[in-house]
Amino acid sequence: NNFCGANPSKCSAGSNNCGGPYLNCYTGEEAALRDLYTTTNGGSWGTKTNWLSGDYCTWYGITCSPSSYGHVYKIDLSNNGLTGTLPDSIGNLPYLIDLWLYGNSLNGTIPPQIENLTALLILDLSNNQLSGTIPSELGNLAQLNTFSVGDNQLTGTIPSSVGNLSQLETLYLNGNYFSGTIPSSLGNLSQLQYLYLNSNSLNGTIPSQIGNLASLLSLDLDSNKLTGTIPSSFNGTNFPSLQVLNLHDNQLTGTIPSELGNLSSLTDLRLDNNQLSGTIPSSLQTISTLIDLDLYNNNFCGANPSICSVGLNNCGGPYPSCNTGEESTLRDLYTATNGGSWSNNMNWLSNSDYCSWSGITCSPSSYGHVTQINLSNNGLNGTLPASIGDFPSVQYLYLSGNSFTGTIPPQIGNLSSLLLLNLDGNQLTGTIPSELGKISSLQTINLGSNQLSGSIPSEIGNLLQLTLININGNHLNGTIPSSLGNLSQLRELSLYSNQLTGTIPPQFGNLASLIVFNLNSNQLSGTIPSSLGNLSQLVLFEMYSNQLTGTIPSSFNGTSFPSLQYLYLNDNQLTGSITSSLQTISTLTNLNLLANNFCGALLSNCGTGNINCGGPYAACSLTTSTTTTTTTTSTSTPTTSSSSSSHSISSTTRSTTTLTSTTTTPTTSTTSTPTTTTTSTPTTITTTTTTITPTSSSSSSSTSSATTETTEGTSSSSSEGSSTTTSSSHSSTTSPFHLSDSSDGSSHKKSLKIGLTVGLLGGLILILIIAFFMRK
Repeated sequence: NNFCGANPSKCSAGSNNCGGPYLNCYTGEEAALRDLYTTTNGGSWGTKTNWLSGDYCTWYGITCSPSSYGHVYKIDLSNNGLTGTLPDSIGNLPYLIDLWLYGNSLNGTIPPQIENLTALLILDLSNNQLSGTIPSELGNLAQLNTFSVGDNQLTGTIPSSVGNLSQLETLYLNGNYFSGTIPSSLGNLSQLQYLYLNSNSLNGTIPSQIGNLASLLSLDLDSNKLTGTIPSSFNGTNFPSLQVLNLHDNQLTGTIPSELGNLSSLTDLRLDNNQLSGTIPSSLQTISTLIDLDLYNNNFCGANPSICSVGLNNCGGPYPSCNTGEESTLRDLYTATNGGSWSNNMNWLSNSDYCSWSGITCSPSSYGHVTQINLSNNGLNGTLPASIGDFPSVQYLYLSGNSFTGTIPPQIGNLSSLLLLNLDGNQLTGTIPSELGKISSLQTINLGSNQLSGSIPSEIGNLLQLTLININGNHLNGTIPSSLGNLSQLRELSLYSNQLTGTIPPQFGNLASLIVFNLNSNQLSGTIPSSLGNLSQLVLFEMYSNQLTGTIPSSFNGTSFPSLQYLYLNDNQLTGSITSSLQTISTLTNLNLLANNFCGALLSNCGTGNINCGGPYAACSLTTSTTTTTTTTSTSTPTTSSSSSSHSISSTTRSTTTLTSTTTTPTTSTTSTPTTTTTSTPTTITTTTTTITPTSSSSSSSTSSATTETTEGTSSSSSEGSSTTTSSSHSSTTSPFHLSDSSDGSSHKKSLKIGLTVGLLGGLILILIIAFFMRK
């Protein structure tokens, strides 16, 4: 029989015969095997000879070591139709060396109790339907030589504890659903010869520590989602025996390291279907053992080496010439802006393709041409190099929020493909280069918050694709070029917080797409063009803190501005009444008209919400239009022989005189005074456009004397012997009216004031004369 253990004493009494002696009983191992049979549906196995009968060492697939007295050291049930799950008791085989269960239909998870198989050398569970994760306890199998779980349904990450298997020579994890990165601890497996991680969902970069696997014969990482560059540690020194290197079907970038040419034992090199760029290194031609080379579906440039046409080798191509000039330009930018101190300078100046440098984007369709530079808020300082213009395909240039100094190089006008230029928030000085006007594709210019000076180039008006201009917060001066009125696609025009002078070009009424219009905090003068009523898309309109005069155009109404929400005209010198047409703008939520010189009634909604009109204001008088009038007045001078000078005070031929609301007390007493000699002198008086804004309301009676100021020796004379008329004038500690003046010169202001005063008094005298003769 197949007894085990010691015979009882009865076996030796008389003629009793129990057989023996027998081996020790190992019920634990037999129990583990019976569990395996049960949980994997042993009744349906392909072969199950002797199972569950007799000595378990005779069961099919079980090998025991005679020297270990029946201890199981090998289980080989590969390709035998096992289904179901592995029992936890599989860990109760302490002498097991080989466990071969590949090619079955096992499901469920790998039991963590497998860590108890401390003598295990080979664990092959490949080609099953196992799921779940690799138990980290597996890292305790210090003697393990082969670990194969390929072609299952395992998930999760590769445990870093696998790196503890210092005796491992073969590692097959391919054909699963592993995710995450390749643990760098695999670089500790100095005995490893075969590493298969292909056909998973691994991401991240290839750890450079893989280059420590000096015994490696085959490395297969293909068909994952690996990114980054091929480590330069993949060279002949680190891999003296490497025969197969498969990295195809990933997302690798950068160039092929020339060091691959030192892999003197390599027979298969597959790098196809990645995003590699640069030239194919000629060093690959020195690998005499290479029989399979696949490099197609990448972004290489330059000529293919001759090895590409040998046998079945496929390098793809032909490729365009390499664009080394752009890399040189990027290196210039790095140097000129102290790249070593950037917040993020990953990969810059490394051997990797410049398309992988942080902030740089290349278009595959342009074979490595730079299409975007985004280094905003990255700690760049220094100056922009002139070579910045050497990017023929760049479309987006984001350099805002840094500390650039110096000027904008005129070579920037060579960026013929540029759509967006953003240099906002730096410390740039000098002028805006007129060469910007050559970039016909440009849609956005943002140069705000710098220290730029000079005038706005009129050439910007040539950029008909512009949708945004932002040059606020600089030191720009001069006038606004009327050519900007050509930009029919413009949606935002922000020129605020500069020192711009002159008038608002009426051509701005052509900016039919404008939504944001901001010219506040400059020194603009003149009137608000009525043509701005054509800007039907406006939402925000800011003109405050300038020196604008005249009235608010009647074109500012709800029909013209169906979407206007913000209107700021405060802190100017606007006059006249607040046009009631503003009240028809139903969308208006914010209105500020403070600190102007308005008169008349307020809008009904003034003072509600964010509608601030200022006031109350004095009533506006009627506006009287007058034309040039020539009269002859008798000027008497009590002298023996004298003649008065003829004065011609000319101004605008067509003009209006607006009188303020005042209380007057006319008197009609006249006194005739005879003189010895009277010379009649004709005086031509032409009235000028004069806006009179009341500053106080008072009345008093006084006698006005007509006084003529002269600056070039013109005499001052008073009329005697003619009528003396007493009329009312303003009595106030301040000037009775303000004159709106757009001139910057003090002499011009004085001359204009003289002309306006004389024109006004002349008009009053004319009215009094007419009234006098009518009474007569």
